[in-house]
Amino acid sequence: MRTKRAFLLIAFAPMLACSVGTMASDFRPAQSPRGVHASLSLKNPSVGVEGELLAVQDTALIVLWAEGSFPHPVCFVPLSRIKSSDFPQMHGGDYVSGGHFASPDAKEHLRLVSRFPQGISPALRDKLFATYHQTQFDLPGVK
Repeated sequence: MRTKRAFLLIAFAPMLACSVGTMASDFRPAQSPRGVHASLSLKNPSVGVEGELLAVQDTALIVLWAEGSFPHPVCFVPLSRIKSSDFPQMHGGDYVSGGHFASPDAKEHLRLVSRFPQGISPALRDKLFATYHQTQFDLPGVK
């Protein structure tokens, strides 16, 4: 009898585990091909970046500015220029501030929820530039 209970517990444990944690139906970025929304406050107080997180690199975030925000919407935001960040869909937490990721886990978490978690290859970068009619990354706040 004990063996049967143990077997049933082991057999049904994976099904119970599937209901713990964030579900895809509750995580808005999982409902579309877009990454999470990024709101970045830069050290230059007159500039902020609002848009979709495209990719995460060791030293920068690549963001697609919200429509109409700038003539060249695909931008490269060095971490060193970021004063604070907000990713509203990530349920709080300052993932980037003072020019650094809050932790290695914060960097990895952002990378996984970006539109391109594998990164942006040169070929993909060129396709993005062609789509948005630009020849290079925009650097917010730099003229």
